[in-house]
Parts: sequence; structure tokens; C-alpha cells
Amino acid sequence: MPGTDITNGGITENSKENTLLYSRLLFIMIVVAPIVTLIVTYPIDIVFRYEGFIPTISGTIDYSPTSNIGTLGLGITVILMLLIFSLKFQHTNAWLETMLDETYRSVTKKRMWIVNIVCYIIGILASLGLLGVISFQAHLVGGAHGFFATMFFSLVLVHMIIQLFIDHKLEIISRRMKFYRLTICILCLISLLFFLFFGISDDVVYISVSSIFEAVASIAYLFYYSSCFREFENSLIVFKVQIQK
Repeated sequence: MPGTDITNGGITENSKENTLLYSRLLFIMIVVAPIVTLIVTYPIDIVFRYEGFIPTISGTIDYSPTSNIGTLGLGITVILMLLIFSLKFQHTNAWLETMLDETYRSVTKKRMWIVNIVCYIIGILASLGLLGVISFQAHLVGGAHGFFATMFFSLVLVHMIIQLFIDHKLEIISRRMKFYRLTICILCLISLLFFLFFGISDDVVYISVSSIFEAVASIAYLFYYSSCFREFENSLIVFKVQIQK
């Protein structure tokens, strides 16, 4: 019956449902927050500062008022990314603890534990990259902005690939989900390469094409991480605070 204690530690059915709801909401928000931000900033930037080509994401958050909106929306995205990376890290650790075969535990578990830590660190650095993008405006500090943008796009792609490798080795996700995420990784890689290739040109058409590929890669990133909510359908997230006297 809802509200009654059904598991060890006094966790109720209601708390389980709420935890699942909140985790799903988190993965939905990682898509909603940045997309809504860009839906708002793109039209405003084009209306007030149209330069004859489709602007890049950096271009749409470069000047006020879109810089203020972009900083708010993408700042929220940074927080969501850190939360999701932390949840995936803890989820993988919990999955490793369920492995029963002692031989597998003694050899592979230690390796996968290290890989999981490396993946988590890369995710944190990628989040800091996005934080740097919104902190240093391109027209004011172009070098720093470009460095953090490169840091963000490259490290997020690396994190996605490593996370997919972990999920594959530990059989956390289904074959269909593996194919889905692998397709997104390939799409992101191709989009980033085209973004860089067309972005070096001064032609307005090439710049517009470059911006489109940047947007495609960014949206693909979001849909990759939003798909992670399925791993939490049978998982219970508990936040515990212990005070030692």
C-alpha cells in the first residue's frame, strides 16, 4: 500500500515513485533547458543583429540581451549535466557491486571502476567547458571562449563514447539502446568535423552550414543523455546525510 514501508531502511513506495519521477524529470530537463534557451536567443539575435548568415550558438549569446538569457539557460544546463554525470557514475558503481562472479569481480570490476572514474572526471571537465563558454563572450575574449568551446564539444563526445563502452561491457543497456547511442556518437563526430571544416571559411553560406552542423551536434548530445533515464526505471536513488557525534 502506498506510504507503507516495503524495503529496508524505511523507504516507502511513495518515496520510490517520487525518486523515479524526479530522476526522469532531470533527464527531460537536460533537453528542455538548452533548447528553450536557444529557441529564445536565436530569433532575438537574428532580429537585432542579423549579419547575413545563420549565427553559431556562441554568436547568439554574445551580446545583450541574448547573452543574459543564454547565460541563465546554459548555466542551468551545466548544473543538470553535473547531476546526470554524478547519477550515471553512482549507477555504474552500484551495478558493479551487483556482479556476483568472483573472477569477473577481481579482474574486470577494478578496471571498469577506474574507467568509470575517468569517465566521470571527463564529464566534470566538459561541464566546466560549457561554463567557460558562457562566462567568456566571444567578442570580448575570443581565445578563452574558443578554448572552452573546444574543451566542451570534444570532452562531451569522449564522455559519451566511454560511457557507451562501460554500458556495453557491463550489459547495462539493451542492444537497441546501444545502437541508438552509437548512432548519436557517430552523428556528433561527423557534425563536429563538418562544423570545423565549413567554419574556417568566410563565405556566408559556409558559415551558415557550419552553424547548422554545430546545432545538430549539440541537439544530439542532449538526446544521448536524455535516453539515460531508462537505466533508472528499476533503480532507487537515495540521498543520505549522516551526522557523526
